[in-house]
Amino acid sequence: MNIRIYITLFLSLIIISCSKEKQENHEAVTKENTEIEITPEQIKINNIQIGKPELKSIDSRITVSGVIHALPQNMSSVHSQVDGFIDKVNFITGEYVKKGQVLATLRNPSFIPLQKQFLESYYNMLLNQKDFQRKKSLLAADAISQKAYEQALALYQVSSAEYESLHSELKVLGFSPSTIIKTKTINPILPIISPQNGFIQAEEISPGKQISTADELFKIINQDELHLELNVPSKYASQLFAGQEVEFSLPEIKDTLKGEIHLIGRATNTENNTIQVHVDIKTKLPANDFYEGRFVNASIINKTHPLLTIPRDAVFEENGKKYIFIKNGSKFDKKEIKTGVENSEYVEVLDLDNNQELVTAGTYYLKAGEIESGHSH
Repeated sequence: MNIRIYITLFLSLIIISCSKEKQENHEAVTKENTEIEITPEQIKINNIQIGKPELKSIDSRITVSGVIHALPQNMSSVHSQVDGFIDKVNFITGEYVKKGQVLATLRNPSFIPLQKQFLESYYNMLLNQKDFQRKKSLLAADAISQKAYEQALALYQVSSAEYESLHSELKVLGFSPSTIIKTKTINPILPIISPQNGFIQAEEISPGKQISTADELFKIINQDELHLELNVPSKYASQLFAGQEVEFSLPEIKDTLKGEIHLIGRATNTENNTIQVHVDIKTKLPANDFYEGRFVNASIINKTHPLLTIPRDAVFEENGKKYIFIKNGSKFDKKEIKTGVENSEYVEVLDLDNNQELVTAGTYYLKAGEIESGHSH
């Protein structure tokens, strides 16, 4: 019995000894993995740089998408004032027109009697005007009665009213009354005039097509003032403000384009949970291109107050945790850190002393254990 007890105790001591040895070996490995000693020559050869945390403002970006639009007051919808048939189309989508240019012409037989009636009213008015002026002189000479004078006046006023009415009607339709009077020509073709300078978006119209007053024939877009309409996820609403800087790009323009927030929408789109943000474009865009409806990717810039930061290259991740190498004499210790705001260049650190020296570049070599040794000759 005593022999069995001794054997059991002996085996227990062996097991405890082995466990202690394994634990010591594990601690040694852990220490070896978190502490690295390298020489100044190795630091130089491997281009490892040492620095300290610095106070910097970190610009973060909200990446969004949107569309370029002209201001509503710079967009004109062009319709015909009467029904008719397209006679000729002078411009197509993408072309630039000036105010007063003829976009297309419209044919309608009803234009003929209207112009004929206008010319008749013009000449009738002139005749009545002369008769009125003559009788006015005769009345002054007491050569006619007051009644004859008043009759002449009434005829002149009625004919003038008819002339002015037809004059206005022709002008609204798009005809030039003065040209009709000057040329004494009746034109069955109605010109459709551009109301402003701008680029054209034309509907599918061609000669012979019948159109009505409800049909939009052209849209004229003046690009002197453009803006962006951005769709921003509503979770960022609290970070937005009027005057905030925005950057965006277009494939054909190599420089970054600038804008600033003008208006923040108050309603959320329930389909995609976004709010609409209007941005004034501050960069002058080349005038020879068409921008209306162009899709853009944009970044809304968030600037922070100065924060304690380290270069992004100084930080590495393992098992979901973030680490750096801090300098401890001639050794470098692996240290877990807590981070805050970050961008593509810098990371805010929340638990470092601003005098702490750390590896700011070359972290990869320390982490991977690929330090090159120097050779003396």
